[in-house]
Amino acid sequence: MDWIYEYPADVTLVTMAVDISRGDRSFEEHYIKGLDHLLAVRNPLVVYADPKYHDYIYDRRKYFNRGTSRNRIQCRGITLKDIQHRTPFKQITDITSSDKWINQARWIKGSALENSYYIPLTLIKNHLLEQVAQSNPMNSKRFYWVDSGMANSFKIDEPITTWNFLFLPKDKFFLTSYIYNADTEIHGYDINIMTKLIGKRPEYVCRATLFGGSKDQIIEFNKHYYDVITQSLDQGAIGTEEALFTMVEMMNP
Repeated sequence: MDWIYEYPADVTLVTMAVDISRGDRSFEEHYIKGLDHLLAVRNPLVVYADPKYHDYIYDRRKYFNRGTSRNRIQCRGITLKDIQHRTPFKQITDITSSDKWINQARWIKGSALENSYYIPLTLIKNHLLEQVAQSNPMNSKRFYWVDSGMANSFKIDEPITTWNFLFLPKDKFFLTSYIYNADTEIHGYDINIMTKLIGKRPEYVCRATLFGGSKDQIIEFNKHYYDVITQSLDQGAIGTEEALFTMVEMMNP
């Protein structure tokens, strides 16, 4: 035998639902109701959300009655204050509130990126994923982040019960990417500063909708990730987590 059978509980999924008042979409419709797709998954779940939504999340998980994971789910509280305290919030917002940053590209002005919480919210994902991997409440082997609004964002109709996260590659931290040609910035990150730090110009972007791996893989990736955040802020640059993931991957292939 060259394989070992794994149970759905060998993979814990982690997600988050925090209302930052984006303005371009309804939090309740896109994220809270969008969670229904994810709550039907066979794997255990850890959901970071405002405590006022915890009962709803537990009730919906029970409704879907996923017996293979014994409905295992844990809700953990998170608020806007946590985002302020667990990220370099002031350094980030000093950059993202400047005219220079906003005017990098026409699409940024009036977009979600102008919300002071948006980029810090994307950057906190790795911290929360590592927190779950370290505490390992479901006694799993691997841990993956899945965006709570994934089904709505990508118009996914296929039931998540057909997905098998056990089949994701195990040999390294899991990331996906897509071709991306940028003129001035990538998701808010100045392309010239990015090129300077990496050593070459990016031609693709790593996605942050689904990512993760084992505890050790997550810790190792995050060491590079936090280092890139520090380097970026020192240069007066920042973008979403996808820009930073791209830098980490290119600098540590």
